[in-house]
Amino acid sequence: TEGIAEFLNSSADSALQDIGKACIAGRQLFVAEGETTSVTGSWPLLQVAKQSRAGIALQPDQNDGPSVYRTPFPRVNRGDFLQGRGLLVVAGKCNIVQVALPE
Repeated sequence: TEGIAEFLNSSADSALQDIGKACIAGRQLFVAEGETTSVTGSWPLLQVAKQSRAGIALQPDQNDGPSVYRTPFPRVNRGDFLQGRGLLVVAGKCNIVQVALPE
């Protein structure tokens, strides 16, 4: 779901919550995209999106871990993460990853 915060309190909010809950219950991937500042709220849709505590934080800030993934990030300097580099968060553990960039 690109720009998940744009769907908060919209006509699609409830349907997206249902889809997210079904994905999580079925152990499927529910992908939600957004800036850290827009996904740290306590709206029900955001809670569903953050429930699995898994994702990729591109060019992360150390404070992104607890606020988005409820997982402490290692000491990081955002400047050390080039474009496309970030932290993969799975089950409360972080690993540095590089994602492909378009040409």
